[in-house]
Amino acid sequence: MSRFTLFGVEQTGKSTRVTAQERINVYAELRPEEDRTRMSFHQRPGLAAFKVGGSLPARGMHAVGDLIYVVRGDTLYSLDNAATETAIDTIGTSTGRVDMVDNGFEILIVDGSATGYIYDIVADTLTAIVDADFPGADTCAFQGGRFLVNKPATGEFYISASYDGTSWDALEFATAESFSDDLVRVYVEQGEVILFGETSMEAWSNIGALDFPYARIDGSTVEWGLAARWSVASFGNTIAWLAKNRTGQVQVVRLNGYVPQVISNPEFDGIINGYNSVSGTTGHTFTAAGHTFYVLNFPDPQVTWAFDLQSGLWSKFEYAALGARHRAEISEQFINKTIVSDYDNGNLYSVDAELYTDNGVGFARQLQSRHIFNEEFITVGRLWVDMQTGVGMQTGNSSDPQLMLQVSKDGGSTWGPERWADMGKIGVRGTRAVWRRLGRAYEWTFRIRNADDVKFALAGAWVDAG
Repeated sequence: MSRFTLFGVEQTGKSTRVTAQERINVYAELRPEEDRTRMSFHQRPGLAAFKVGGSLPARGMHAVGDLIYVVRGDTLYSLDNAATETAIDTIGTSTGRVDMVDNGFEILIVDGSATGYIYDIVADTLTAIVDADFPGADTCAFQGGRFLVNKPATGEFYISASYDGTSWDALEFATAESFSDDLVRVYVEQGEVILFGETSMEAWSNIGALDFPYARIDGSTVEWGLAARWSVASFGNTIAWLAKNRTGQVQVVRLNGYVPQVISNPEFDGIINGYNSVSGTTGHTFTAAGHTFYVLNFPDPQVTWAFDLQSGLWSKFEYAALGARHRAEISEQFINKTIVSDYDNGNLYSVDAELYTDNGVGFARQLQSRHIFNEEFITVGRLWVDMQTGVGMQTGNSSDPQLMLQVSKDGGSTWGPERWADMGKIGVRGTRAVWRRLGRAYEWTFRIRNADDVKFALAGAWVDAG
């Protein structure tokens, strides 16, 4: 008999005949030295209710001090750490994303229209920018005392007066001129201004010149554009985004210096380039249990993928029973926690690594294995899973948690009946999830799933076969 390790680092994409490996609501943790195993698997963080209610989802969020500001519909709200919500005032639009940034005293809000808005944090007032030189904007940023905005449908970006978002000068602008594409987004990371075009990207720095304080950084221009405006997110001391390369292929990249480093792999690239649409993709980040995730929500089909900075692996994040996209749409750091908005309603949640539900709704965790194959029949005498057991809840449907196994004998194209094993009621630590005498086949692929509201920590899984 030979022993085969089941779960690895690959991801199904172009063909399940190549690999059927898959991680849903599970991330991998790689250990620097082998203890029980070099790789373990854990359930993604859950979502705890922070502010529940309202049918309109957040269009934008921004935290300043001990308040977080949210635009829902046409109204700007503030919320404190107890989730007490106060309506401040209204803006001129009610749909679509807004971008928000502050200078310590003011919050600039832009919504893609010709009008921008300034919320005075001290005076607690929201007013439209009436300066005729304000160019209108889709996106905004802050650097060196000034707000920066892109002028829609041009390659130009404009700057405000120093620490005054109500004052703009029609001559205080520059153009991203390395390529002729329009500017899609302005973003500031590590004190530098990143200008994203449709097919290019370049970085500018504040040189303090009197006529115009910003200048392009030599050697920072690359032919990688922004495929989805709202996919850009700060990620591990740099930024990540859904990019379009010079050949038109969509890939996920992370900026390394001024060079985009591809963090998607060929299998994942095959998946996302097969989607019907990617331009509406949104991205955000959060850190939990020592792992930093860059999360992408694709619009068509509605699916969520997460890249783990620590392992360098992709997983699907799904809601409830398998198939629905993850609830989180926009994230913001607020008083030592990550607050995320619900994409479909007005709920706000905090990310919680020790919670096994999303606002009380359980979610399934699923892993699919490597292929095990031979030119002759393989007999599987035993499959066993080494995981934390005795994790059942005191009462309810999760008091007797179960692990489900399915077997495929055609490379992951079709799956056999569900077979169940105990994960152990509360405190029953000696339970082992084992399946025996699974039969004979030329090739084997295995799927395990757990849908109970309990801790999921898997050290490894193996089959004894011959």
